[in-house]
Amino acid sequence: MNSIERFPRLIRAYSVVCLQACRNNLVQHLDHLLFYGADMNARNASGNTPLHVCAVNNTDASCIRQLLFRGAQKDALNYANQTPYQVAVIAGNMELAEVIKNYQSEEVGEL
Repeated sequence: MNSIERFPRLIRAYSVVCLQACRNNLVQHLDHLLFYGADMNARNASGNTPLHVCAVNNTDASCIRQLLFRGAQKDALNYANQTPYQVAVIAGNMELAEVIKNYQSEEVGEL
């Protein structure tokens, strides 16, 4: 039995903190949370994933790269039917939009 099966509440808490780490551009915290089982595709009340949160908050591209490298869904839709790429464009974060747009699924790594 893995830690996700043994401690589901803890993993949900990690996933909430994962969203906060993305909002505050805490790359190392994000890395640790993902290592311990945080859901990189968790959603907040608006349906935004950590990738959406990074895109809208104009964080450093490191968080976005980390999420994409670990396998985050770059085509996930929030409740407004927007992808992280679209959110970045709407927010005027063109550098982050390009990182999301150009990332290839072949680049996904193992945890």
